Amino acid sequence: MSPVRRNNKNKGGGIINTLINKLPFELHLPGYQYCGPGTQLRKRLDRGDKGINPLDLACKEHDIAYEHSKSLTDRQKADYILENRAWNRFKSKDSNLKEKAAAWLVTTGMKAKRKIGVGCGFKAAIKAAKNVLKKNINEKNMMKLTKKCVAAAKKIFRKNGKKTRVPRVIPIPKTGGMLPLIPIFAGLSALGALTGGIANVVKTVSEFNRNEPSHLGRGLYLAPNKGGSYKIEKGKGLYLAPHGGAGGYVVDCKITQMQYHSFLPYSTTALSNNDEIRISIQNMDAYTLPCESYLYIEGKLNIPADITAEKGEFNFTNNGLAFLFSEIRYEINGVEIQKLKSPGISSSLKGFCSHTPSELNNLQNAAWDVDMDASENKHFMLNNKFAGCIPLKHLFGFCEDYKKILLNCNQQIILNRSSTDFDALYVLTTTPNEKLKKVAIELNKIIWKMPIIRVSDKEKIKLLKVLDSRKPVACAFRNWDLCEYLVLPQNTSHSWTVKSSSLLEKPRFALIGLQTDRKNNLFNPSGRFDHCYLKNLKVHLNSEVYPYEDFRADFTNNVTAILYKAYAEFQKSYYEREYSDPLLPKNIFQQFVPIVVVDLSRQNDNVKSSTVDLRIEFETDKAIPAKTAAYCLILHDQIITSNPFNDDVMKL
Repeated sequence: MSPVRRNNKNKGGGIINTLINKLPFELHLPGYQYCGPGTQLRKRLDRGDKGINPLDLACKEHDIAYEHSKSLTDRQKADYILENRAWNRFKSKDSNLKEKAAAWLVTTGMKAKRKIGVGCGFKAAIKAAKNVLKKNINEKNMMKLTKKCVAAAKKIFRKNGKKTRVPRVIPIPKTGGMLPLIPIFAGLSALGALTGGIANVVKTVSEFNRNEPSHLGRGLYLAPNKGGSYKIEKGKGLYLAPHGGAGGYVVDCKITQMQYHSFLPYSTTALSNNDEIRISIQNMDAYTLPCESYLYIEGKLNIPADITAEKGEFNFTNNGLAFLFSEIRYEINGVEIQKLKSPGISSSLKGFCSHTPSELNNLQNAAWDVDMDASENKHFMLNNKFAGCIPLKHLFGFCEDYKKILLNCNQQIILNRSSTDFDALYVLTTTPNEKLKKVAIELNKIIWKMPIIRVSDKEKIKLLKVLDSRKPVACAFRNWDLCEYLVLPQNTSHSWTVKSSSLLEKPRFALIGLQTDRKNNLFNPSGRFDHCYLKNLKVHLNSEVYPYEDFRADFTNNVTAILYKAYAEFQKSYYEREYSDPLLPKNIFQQFVPIVVVDLSRQNDNVKSSTVDLRIEFETDKAIPAKTAAYCLILHDQIITSNPFNDDVMKL
């Protein structure tokens, strides 16, 4: 055979090459001009299409190389060049998430295409296999017949000088997860036609699955053992499991890296009273975990020279860092997800009910101290300087309930500084002096610390599929809505119409607290509440009344058993736990934090109404003191939908 004939035989041979040359319709990735096997190159070149991005431009040059030459050697070189350029686009920092997804598909497609060969002599191999079948028409042993067909195909491959060999065990790619295996399965399926079926493919896949440990969940694996038996392995992280006589690694770690990144406000100097502080996260390609983020706050206490206060006289009140702000908002893609009014009061009501004694040491980092004595938060400041961290899950129901990552979105937190800092501090003195009100808190730093997550290739493919599906992701959480009654009338009974809400925002819990002369009062800590001789309290939700029976409280005679039980049972109902571990013992609760907890979670959801009206009625043994304010923190359902593909966020 002459060299010219050998070159012509190689020219345009192979099933995949033939399909590419004769594809009768246009086939490319949505939104791209040249990224795909069928792009009508000549028509697009005449029209002047240049490509939408660097990846599309690389695909254009690849198609031009295919148009100029039908030689397998030249085309394989073009495939190799496109594979490398697409992989570089995937690793590039200036490519967005959509381009990375397309680059991933192009890279794995070109890799698989080169592995199985664009023209590997399938036609001659099939012809040789058919001749074997004709000669052995009376052979009844299917295994022998299959071996003869495969031997004939191998002989044709060796004769044509091909390096491609029929694979028996599929090698697992080092990168790309399971995605590169899909074209290999397709090639093996075509090779199965040699025996008139897919027996070889089934055998290969079965051998692959038989040697792979099966994940049973919670760190348990069903791994192959000697003698064809299986054994269960238990552990966490990286395992060394028996794998066909040799060691095979099973990776159980979906999150490969979690690092905290710092995000600063637009202005690092505008941190004074009444200032608005905005902190944004614009990195849309990063996977963020808001439920583990926190605010780092650093500052100092400025005491005028004419105040001769003893050392340690000024202390932070309980949860004092939250009292530095009058309002905090959290936004995703410019849509407000949650707004917290009076963060100090709101987070105190919720925190007293949610926290447990085992969290006390961690809570000290956020200026929490429930000793309720003269040494409260005594060690939080040293030389009038302080630093602390407020986890966002202590401020927002979204961060507490939604424990998943956010994909392809911008986030922003807006903090409004309080007009004064008196609610955050209290003074240890027996003779109140108005000069002490000249003290002010100066903030030096406010930093939003956000965890940036990196996941394994397998999980990254799943996330790319979620992005490519263009379906909105539903995020359900419980919103915190604080309602205030700043001055209660001085009588023994009162009815308070709290609010009206929609059907989708049904209240599930109501946390009610009273404070007498604690607003902007340095000498009366704002982190505590007063009982005001409360006797009974009822919450009216449309026509329903909660609780059914009275509390029958009597603070004069220390009769608060039912009131404390409602407080202690909050964690069991709210977090669906089998046990409850309240933060406060009964004596501290009764004297310093008499919060009324009303469980509204069990409702008849079949009864449809346009609005939900919430009204509170309460009675006291004595007339309510002057300057008494009432606070009601409503915990209600909230659902938002986020579409990672088009950045659309909606509140239902």
